[in-house]
Amino acid sequence: MIKNALYKQNKNSKDNIYGWDFIKVVDIKVSRTIHWTPTSDKKDKDYEYFWNRLPQGDVHKIVHTDYDVILYGYDKGKKNKDIFRVAEDEFWDVMIHCYELVSIEGAE
Repeated sequence: MIKNALYKQNKNSKDNIYGWDFIKVVDIKVSRTIHWTPTSDKKDKDYEYFWNRLPQGDVHKIVHTDYDVILYGYDKGKKNKDIFRVAEDEFWDVMIHCYELVSIEGAE
């Protein structure tokens, strides 16, 4: 994923769920969620086994990072256009099968 990358629909693709002739990557948004943090004290005897198994006896928050891609889709010669957001996994699935890279920020 690169900002300002322009993709053109592959003529051989039949299952293009987006349906646009061209798609441009406008922005990439990052969201982070904390899945788990310890709630027990290190001195709690009930969790002694748990704390002893951790590296250096310390816990860092487990953070999951998601990327959303904001896309601008449009058709050549028509007035159809839209800005939409997709998850990173969906972006790669569709782009690999349905689109080919044309340019990045004007570079051919």
